[in-house]
Amino acid sequence: MMDVRRMPSLVAAAVVLIGAFLGAVPVEGRWCKIGDVYKNGNDYSTATIPKGCTTLSLDSDNIGDSGAAAIAGALDAAPALATLNMAINNIGASGATAIAEMLKVNTAITELTLYENKIGDGGATAIAEALKVNTALTELTLSGNTIGDSGATAVAEALKANTALTMLYLYGNKIGSSGATALAEALKINTALTTLSLNSNKIGDSGATAIAEALKVNTALTYLNLGDNFINNRTIKMSISASLAENKDPTTRAAKENAIRNHERDSSDL
Repeated sequence: MMDVRRMPSLVAAAVVLIGAFLGAVPVEGRWCKIGDVYKNGNDYSTATIPKGCTTLSLDSDNIGDSGAAAIAGALDAAPALATLNMAINNIGASGATAIAEMLKVNTAITELTLYENKIGDGGATAIAEALKVNTALTELTLSGNTIGDSGATAVAEALKANTALTMLYLYGNKIGSSGATALAEALKINTALTTLSLNSNKIGDSGATAIAEALKVNTALTYLNLGDNFINNRTIKMSISASLAENKDPTTRAAKENAIRNHERDSSDL
């Protein structure tokens, strides 16, 4: 028989669970979707994010620039939100700029996905500026956004200053050899990034050569995807693979780090 003394607490628990299901009561760890944040049908110009929302998934909801700006403006009231997925939403440079301004002050979001939008070089540059000061974001997906060399170069400059980002996805853009070379220069300095996806761009042998040279002094990167990039030089491919293998193994990575330090010391004595 049920203990009647437990009835009030059981009723309260039921109310919380039902409220969470209906979107009225925030629950820690809650996954939120479009109906939870936009209350005016297809009007995406205003948004309210439930305080208990930790993941907001707006994948393929076509919110556009105004919807992205509304989300960016609402994040001050959502301190628990850690994961924001805005993939395939017809977001352009202005929407990306609004998100970038939010990233300059946000300290909660660790994962941001903007896959298959149309932010272009302008949007990528705005986000890059935010990365110079953001210390929370660890995973960023900008794939499929028609980002070219100038956008990639801006991101590369940000990576020289950023110490938080560990995973960066730039596949399916329009990055050529100069953008890849800029990213390579960043890899010579950055010690945080462990995963970089550049597949399905057009970096070619010259861009790959620059990356191969950077990996000789980079000990952090352990995963690099360069598939479908018009890279034909087998020697360069083997060099990149060898460097990544060194970085993955603690023993060889330590030896590589020691060799780099010795080289830097010897160079400073000249």
